[in-house]
Amino acid sequence: MNYPAAADDEAAADPPPAAAPADDAAADPTTNTAFTRTLGNVMSRPMLFSIPQIIIKLPLGDKLVNAAILSSTHVLPQRLIKMGYKFRFPYLESVLRHTILN
Repeated sequence: MNYPAAADDEAAADPPPAAAPADDAAADPTTNTAFTRTLGNVMSRPMLFSIPQIIIKLPLGDKLVNAAILSSTHVLPQRLIKMGYKFRFPYLESVLRHTILN
């Protein structure tokens, strides 16, 4: 799961020059389970489990859910990292704390 930081959009307004497009992805990708756990921690709420797949699949159907929601892609912003781009919030917890608690 990639989580482009909303606050990084501010830095994107004045990006370093690039010769080619770059992936808009998190510097530290995470899994749904880790995301759920971190979100619970930031919100000071217990997150005992992720949403069971069957609950997601019933109203939306197998094809849509498997293709759009449950599929996984491990993307890293290699070009941005090589260009020396510094993420304002490089880790999921810092992004969630800034976004939710501010």
